[in-house]
Parts: sequence; structure tokens; C-alpha cells
Amino acid sequence: MNIKDTLRSAWLGGVTAPILLVIIQFLSRELSLARFGLIITLYKEAPLSVSRVVRWLLISDPEAASGVNLLAVIIAWAITWAIVADWVKRIDDIALGMILNYVVYVLYLSWYRHIPVKLYFPESFYPIPISLLAAGLIILNYKRKAKITFFDKLEKVGITIPEKFRIDLSIPLSCPSCGATLYSNSQYCWRCGADLESILYEKMAGEKK
Repeated sequence: MNIKDTLRSAWLGGVTAPILLVIIQFLSRELSLARFGLIITLYKEAPLSVSRVVRWLLISDPEAASGVNLLAVIIAWAITWAIVADWVKRIDDIALGMILNYVVYVLYLSWYRHIPVKLYFPESFYPIPISLLAAGLIILNYKRKAKITFFDKLEKVGITIPEKFRIDLSIPLSCPSCGATLYSNSQYCWRCGADLESILYEKMAGEKK
């Protein structure tokens, strides 16, 4: 666990989720999704307050606890923490950041705004496991892609690079024949002319296998 990453997760999640929820409301109106029965009632032709958005994100508002409204909140949470996961990439820091984010939302309403926080079971608790799942999938995908090297991508398009050219060399090297210091991965030793490719590089490639 990294406390800085936990705080970064909480900060990014806390800022992004309200913005995404408002964007989802805006898109639903602009795309006229009401024609298909998809009506989100976050915005009601009145100034939209931060406290109302936060109440929705906590599903503390009864309007947010059912139907399309609940779906919109869950989507906002899931996308938010998928974005956080793409940045932080540690599920423990993300989980703690999510809990911290949740607590800050509750304190904002109850302590700063003096608004009672009423949670609905189980609706108010849907976003957390779903968001953790979304974050976990992003991290798994990142780890899977991290194992695919540049050479693997070349092989997919039919270009095969010999194994001896894939090894990592730490410069400077020492010639195995005369001990000369080598400051590049040249094929031949500058002092004795030994074929480094056949002696040194093939040996290292064999050790790698």
C-alpha cells in the first residue's frame, strides 16, 4: 500500500465521479433518451447543487435508488474508478481510496452541509463492488499487456527477431577473450577481434532461455 497513491485515488475519484454523473445527465437530455424510457432526473430545470450530486452518488436521495437513475450512478462510479485504476494500477490503493472518497462524501453532507445521510440497502452499496470489479479488470488488462513485448508484437505481423538480439546488455561489457572493456554492443572486440556475437551474446541468450 502506498499512502500517496491512496490519496491520489481518493482525490481523482472524488472529483471525477460528480463530473461524470452530470455529463451522463447532460447526454441523456441531448440524445433525447427519454423517447426510449431512459429518464434521468438529476437535473430539474433548477440550479444543480454539489450537495444534490453527492447525495446521488451516495444513493442517499430516494430518486437515485431505483431504475435508470440508479443505473446512471453505477455507471458514473464504474467509469470513474476504471479511470483511477488506469492511473494508479494497485487494487489495494484503489479500494482504500474508494472508501476514503465515500467517507469524505458523507462528511461533506453531514458535517459541512448539515444534510442527513440516509443509505438504502442494498442499493446504496451497489457502486462499490461494481467499481472494484471495473478497476480490477483494468488492472488485469494492464498486467496482461505488460507481458507482451515489442518483439512479440513484431512476431504477430510476421517479423521474427533472433533471440540473441533480444537480450538486455549492461554497458560497459568485458570481452570474454581478452578482458577489454567494451562501451558498445559491437559484433567484434576492438582489441582482439573476437566475435562477440558468437561468444558473448549467444552465451547470454542461452542463459536467458
